[in-house]
Amino acid sequence: MRTLLLLAVAVVLGIGATARADPPSDKRPDREECKKKFMAKYDKNKDGKLDENEKKAIRAEWAKRRKEAKPDAEKKECAKKKDSPCASRHHQPGDHHHHHWSEEMKKKILAKYDADKDGKLDEKEKKAMRDAWAKRIAEHKKEFMAKYDKNKDGKIDEDEKKAMRAEWAKRAEERKKEFMAKYDKNKDGKLDENEKKAIRAEWAKRHEQPKPEVEKKERREKKDRREKKDRHKKNRSKKESAEK
Repeated sequence: MRTLLLLAVAVVLGIGATARADPPSDKRPDREECKKKFMAKYDKNKDGKLDENEKKAIRAEWAKRRKEAKPDAEKKECAKKKDSPCASRHHQPGDHHHHHWSEEMKKKILAKYDADKDGKLDEKEKKAMRDAWAKRIAEHKKEFMAKYDKNKDGKIDEDEKKAMRAEWAKRAEERKKEFMAKYDKNKDGKLDENEKKAIRAEWAKRHEQPKPEVEKKERREKKDRREKKDRHKKNRSKKESAEK
């Protein structure tokens, strides 16, 4: 019954499986209000609960909605037509940047781990890759604990979690300020349609095939970040040694 209620509330709010989600909002829908709307719609005999006939009616309505919804194949075909209403809501064929990045990632992995250069990873190469990733994860965990496990007991207690969350919240706020400083051109504290359009255009450009100069810049920035991280680790080690 609880599951049915939750699913039905989603239907009342128009949040179907085939619907496109709106941008997240700070305001959450009132649960009691949703429940009232749902019961007003489906509790036909007004007894405050759903009987079998009412549940059956709900399932029938959902089945009808699924049947009327466009299949994925039709949506893709619709998206191919530039002037179609749904084209703007879908990437055009060949524009799927996630495919592009998947191919880029595959190239990087093969370049790094395909020792015999046969264009694929054998079991030995896969094992080497997994070992390298496990080592990297262990290093990240070690750095994480060195930074946040203040009492060095090998775990993160509530006070340490609180300090960690406070730091992350501060960092998120700083990033938000940087973001708004960059894209809020008229400095009104929000993004209008023109500003959003400019952001989308810039991000779309980033997802294009990287050019040599862009790759060079990214490598330089990555090197700078790594050197900064190494300096930070050395300074922290010196400080910890001095405290001991």
